[in-house]
Amino acid sequence: MSDILLGAIISGLSLLFGYAIASYISYKTAKAQRETRLKELQQQLEHQKTEARRGRLVETRKTYLLPLRETVSKWVTELTRMIDQVDSLGRALRRTQEYPSSYLTDNSQKQVIDKIKDRMNTLKEDLEVLRGQVSDNKLSDAIDEVLFKELDVSIDSSPILDSTWYGWRSGKKDVKVVDDALNAIRIISVELRDHLQEVNKRIEELLIGEEAT
Repeated sequence: MSDILLGAIISGLSLLFGYAIASYISYKTAKAQRETRLKELQQQLEHQKTEARRGRLVETRKTYLLPLRETVSKWVTELTRMIDQVDSLGRALRRTQEYPSSYLTDNSQKQVIDKIKDRMNTLKEDLEVLRGQVSDNKLSDAIDEVLFKELDVSIDSSPILDSTWYGWRSGKKDVKVVDDALNAIRIISVELRDHLQEVNKRIEELLIGEEAT
């Protein structure tokens, strides 16, 4: 075999081998690109499914979270009114110590408080119905913190609303008891606003599709 022929054969084999390698590299590159594109499409599809699910979830949640937020807000407003009435009554009692000639002639403020309690009870019934649809522990706990404040108000305002009221009118005045009660319910008022903010914040989180806890 001549050197020319041998060189031609080797040259041809080299070209063939080079083409084979180039083809293989091209195939692997194209395959990797297809796999990457397929993965991107799958991710887009999963994202679309997730967003569609979140959208349906948010729309469903609106049916009870929006009225729940409104009802909790109304209930807190009534409790705040009760705190204001107790505060006003306590300060009125306090003034009788500073100005002995002044006195309380009727129970009109206590009657207002009783009406507030009635409205709160009605609102609480509505609230519990809406709350029954909530499957989020964080929101449920936040609502509990709000509702517990009613008991705190009842306990801390009792020296003003109950025995102290009658004792005051009969001449048995305990200024410190009234002052302590006033300070306590004022603290509760601040705490109540903070707890209401937690409820509203959690409702907003759920309304943008955050997962329930």
